[in-house]
Parts: sequence; C-alpha cells; structure tokens
Amino acid sequence: MKRSSNLTILGRAGWDLLFPPSCLSCRASLASSQVPLFCQECLRQLSWLDSPLCTCCGRPLSNAARDSAEGDHFCGLCLQKPPHFTRARAAMIYEGPITTAILACKYNRDLAGLTSFAALARRSPALAPLILPGSDRNGEEAEGLKFDLSTRAGSEAGPESKPNPVKTLAASKPSPATAELAPKTIAVTAIALGWAEFDYILPVPLHLKRLRHRGFNQALVLARAFFPEAKRKIVADLLLRHRWTDPQTGMSGSQRRENLRDAFGVACRQKIKNRRILLIDDVFTTGSTVNECARALNAAGAAQVQVFTLARVREFG
Repeated sequence: MKRSSNLTILGRAGWDLLFPPSCLSCRASLASSQVPLFCQECLRQLSWLDSPLCTCCGRPLSNAARDSAEGDHFCGLCLQKPPHFTRARAAMIYEGPITTAILACKYNRDLAGLTSFAALARRSPALAPLILPGSDRNGEEAEGLKFDLSTRAGSEAGPESKPNPVKTLAASKPSPATAELAPKTIAVTAIALGWAEFDYILPVPLHLKRLRHRGFNQALVLARAFFPEAKRKIVADLLLRHRWTDPQTGMSGSQRRENLRDAFGVACRQKIKNRRILLIDDVFTTGSTVNECARALNAAGAAQVQVFTLARVREFG
C-alpha cells in the first residue's frame, strides 16, 4: 500500500515536471497538480453555498433570513409559482475564480479543470448525500463527506466528532486558503437535504447544431466527473433538445422562459415513467433551462426531478 502511494507521488511529480500546473483562474504557477487547481488567493475567493437557502430552488436567502433562526424555507418566487423540479442545489456561487474556470471549460474547450470541479462538488454539503451511498472507490474521501450539523470549519474534533470536510480537502497541504474552501458552518446533512437515490442522472442537453460547434456537452462531462461510480446511470440521449434556441446571455428571466418553451423532449417516455431523475448542468442562472427540462420529464411521467449544478448566480430570495 505504501509502495503504491510512493509510486503515485513519484508519477505525479514527473507529470508536474513535464506539464507544469497552473491556476485555473489566474494562471499562476502551482507547486503541484493536486486538485483543486487554484492558487491560494483564488481559493480564498471561492464562495460556497450554505444555509439558509430556499428549500426548493436553492436560492441563497437574504441577510435578514440568515440572521434569523428560521433556517431553510421556501422563497417567495417558489411559493408564488412552484417550479417543475422538486429541489435544486449548487456547490458554490458563480463569481470570481470559478466563473473564469467554467467559461474556459465551456467556450475554450479547456477540460483540465474537470477533476478540480469534481473535487469541489464532491465535498459540497449539497452533493454529499448523493455520493455517500455505495461510494467505496475512495474510502477516505467518503469518510470526509460524513458530517453533521455540529461540524464547523477549523474547529477541533473531539473523540466522538465526525470528520470535517474542510480538513479532508486540505489534509495533504494545510493552508489558510484551503481552510476557506467550505462554509464556516456546515448546516446541512444527508438527512436534512433529503436527496433520494436516482434512477437516471441526465445532463442538460445541447441542440445538435451547438453540440457540433462546441464539440462536447459541458453538462455531460461534468456529470461523468461528479459521479464516476454511477456511469451506468448517466444517460446522454434520453433527454433531448429538439428545437434550436438563441444564446441566452443577457436575456431576462421572462425572455429565457419564452426562448426555451417546448425546446426539450424525451426520447423514450417509458424509460422516464415513475423514475427519479437528477439533472446536471454547469450553472443555474434563472433556473429557466432546468425548469423546462423538468417540465418535459414530468410530462413523460417522471416520479421526481432534482437538479445539481456546479455553481449558481448570486440571487437572493
């Protein structure tokens, strides 16, 4: 075991010598290729999503709600017009270094960040319940994701305490920056989130024309990076984008909803009927895209549709 570990370290050192690693955001040189590939300064700027959040759409709630003792609850928009999905969660806020890295992946075909995105997402409080069941590929990683409401970043663990995800992420190279890689208070657990076992993990699809132009679907490569143990559940051709839509950058929420109306469909309704679906995308902006996907899946008889994205915009409910 120790010999294998030493060989891995030597192999990584050789790889770093041939291909010097750099920060996914600012491109500063890094000492090693250990994920996540962000320099210390960029790590400090990553903003994790933490309670209080909207129970349904995952929107961060206002400072007033944060200061109250209410915890997670439905935001006004979800109460007024419930979305077609049951629950949506994201790992972090779409700003700063993570924005730069996602855009480079999406538009410059820079897939070097996938392992880093997976490392961040798999240690997110929002994703932990999804990967704990049956995640035996890396026992230490799974252990590091078992945390409860009393876990706090930087706190000293007592004999009965569960492992702290912040310490797990920074275990190989402790630093002030990695200590900031998770919320100050981890306020959610597998039980609190209530994520279910899923029958299918579906990436938000691209139209064939855009797929040919881009060369890959970023939602699909993210799904495979997030859930390497669940490859059989990841299906790329079950949810389809059968109508071309205009690029949505700069569109308002209402414009996005109109642009996406009836853009999605399912290839086989029988495979969707009574199935529990997890939708994956890179960024949750207004939620129009995943909501329209969920509408199509519900129309095909899905039992439940939930959503996970790497990031979401900072929009307070």
